[in-house]
Amino acid sequence: MALMKMIKVPYKYYTTEHKDLDYEEIMPGGANFDQTKVDKFKEDILKECVFPPVEVIQYRHYKEIIDGNHRATAYKSLGKKIPCIIYSEDRSHIAAEKEKRRKERAEIAGKKRKEIKEAREKRLKEILEKG
Repeated sequence: MALMKMIKVPYKYYTTEHKDLDYEEIMPGGANFDQTKVDKFKEDILKECVFPPVEVIQYRHYKEIIDGNHRATAYKSLGKKIPCIIYSEDRSHIAAEKEKRRKERAEIAGKKRKEIKEAREKRLKEILEKG
């Protein structure tokens, strides 16, 4: 079962999920690659050492490693799934904000329509009184 929690980062809201992924599901980040580190991680993984999960950020159409490229490559070379923590932007608050703005705009538009209608009726009344 995936563990979900909410992290508040300034100006953004992220949900996190712990999940095991295949290497093909994620893009490696821009790391200076060191094969000796990968080999050391492979040895430690085979000894069943515990490592922090690889940190991955979920964009709309892909996932990218933001920390743990060497660990991910070591898991891949051993044919194992990669334990990851996935950060993804929670857009639910955006929908609520959009709905609030839509209601505000509809209220303003309703007031404007009422003002225009009253002005037209007043002008029509003035024309009918003169003519």
